[in-house]
Amino acid sequence: MSAKINKTCRQPQKEVNIVIISYYDYLKEAGVYQARSRLINCLKQNQGNVTKTAVQMDTTRATVKKVRGLYRQGGFSSLKDGRQGPDTPYNKIDPAWEKKILSSYQQGPIKTVTAFAKRFNHAHGTTFSKNVFYRVTKPVRSMRKPQRKKKNTQAVLRGKYQGEALLHWQFDPKYLTDIPWYVKQMKQYRLPKYQLGFRDVVSGSTFFCYANSLAKSVMANAVKRFLAHLKAYGIPLRQVDIQTDNDAAMINSQGERRTVFTKIIEDSYGATHSHIPPGACWLQGYIESFNNTCEQMFYRIEEYQNKQEFFEKALTWQLTYNLIRQSPALKDNTPYQIAKQRWQQLTPDFYLLGPIVYDGSEPIPKINQEKKGGYHLLGKTNQRKSMVGSRGVEPLTSFLSEKRSTDELTAQAVCILPVMLYSVQIAEVGNQKYS
Repeated sequence: MSAKINKTCRQPQKEVNIVIISYYDYLKEAGVYQARSRLINCLKQNQGNVTKTAVQMDTTRATVKKVRGLYRQGGFSSLKDGRQGPDTPYNKIDPAWEKKILSSYQQGPIKTVTAFAKRFNHAHGTTFSKNVFYRVTKPVRSMRKPQRKKKNTQAVLRGKYQGEALLHWQFDPKYLTDIPWYVKQMKQYRLPKYQLGFRDVVSGSTFFCYANSLAKSVMANAVKRFLAHLKAYGIPLRQVDIQTDNDAAMINSQGERRTVFTKIIEDSYGATHSHIPPGACWLQGYIESFNNTCEQMFYRIEEYQNKQEFFEKALTWQLTYNLIRQSPALKDNTPYQIAKQRWQQLTPDFYLLGPIVYDGSEPIPKINQEKKGGYHLLGKTNQRKSMVGSRGVEPLTSFLSEKRSTDELTAQAVCILPVMLYSVQIAEVGNQKYS
């Protein structure tokens, strides 16, 4: 008997989740009376079931009970809006003045409503408030909205650093907890909460990893792993600059002492750490643009069956973005093609720095002082360690021989083999096409 009861209780739930238009949307579009009448009709179809009606109308049970109480008092006639207000607005003026205000606003130069109100009152000796001008000019204000000339900051920076690919990077953490489609899977498969991204200003080359905490140790380990990767591929770190915002993990608000994040960059690897000025968040436009693209084209559409599949797709997305995806901002080139114009010995396996997860329990890395003096011989001192040799598997074998965490093995070792050959072939074909 209990089995039959449970079966009958489950069946209506499939119909409950179907919401054509919510009660509040219908309230805005059709008005109070029409929205309440529709709710009562839905309540009758559900045989007085308040919970089912609330789910179907996408509202609360309290709202359903309130409308039901009004209906019981006097039927549909009692569902009308009982609020009383003035027949005319408090800032109503003579129609002749309204026409004059509209005529002057349309004929005059583009200006703000406040400035126009002062000028009009001074010219005609009136004392109308600015609310009058806002109400009267509302129908035509959108058509006369001043168009500000926006600077293409990305094009400006690319022109400034032209020919300096892989030397100027922007770093920024992205919150993944505000993406509804991703949050459902994050809770189910225990996926990471934050994305830590590095993006090159000139070529658009991008690397990212994940974290469950934004502690200083997480930021320090992430930047150390990234700089070690650049060093392994022969990028001169003394010319590298990493720009960040003024987050607490990157800047010390208690004094002028440098954070661990800055010490790792400048003392351990000899690179430069720069901050944007306060209030100038547009200077982080490159990495913020990638974060938006990543959200729209990856996190909002991808489905995962488990945590391993998430990391496989994340690495595939990183390789696709750097090796295959052509960008109009780069004149239909890929980031790899732009970077290769500066670094001729660069190979596609440079982008095989797969994403890993930091949970905040990692120890803060040690600060190793970079030796000053001398100069960097690019392509000679580090070429044997950084570039793929004649066998073409040196970076992969060295990766597998190192001791790595379980998440890193899941993210890289499991998915490098099926993805690497395909991505390299596509990239080489694209390079021949645009060379």
